[in-house]
Amino acid sequence: MPLEQLVVELEALTPQVSAAVSAKDYERFNALQAQQEKLMSRLLASLTQETLSGLEEAQRDRLRELVRRREEIQADLVQWSEALRSELVLINQSSRVLKHYR
Repeated sequence: MPLEQLVVELEALTPQVSAAVSAKDYERFNALQAQQEKLMSRLLASLTQETLSGLEEAQRDRLRELVRRREEIQADLVQWSEALRSELVLINQSSRVLKHYR
């Protein structure tokens, strides 16, 4: 798949992944992220030194934007994970209290 097509597909997929994280829709996120990772792996594999040196500035900007958006999604995912962890800790503590008073 040509570099341009990979970038276009990633640009289309990125907002969907971001929306799934924002909505805390794990199943949708999981499916979309697998697709995104596959495309990103193919993109990175195609970015040889020769390819990079031949990119126009606009193409470089698009790649930078993809990386920036990916980092934002990862940061949102970290927050989501921390919130889930906090909920699990709270559930565990509540369970211990209930067991204590039974």
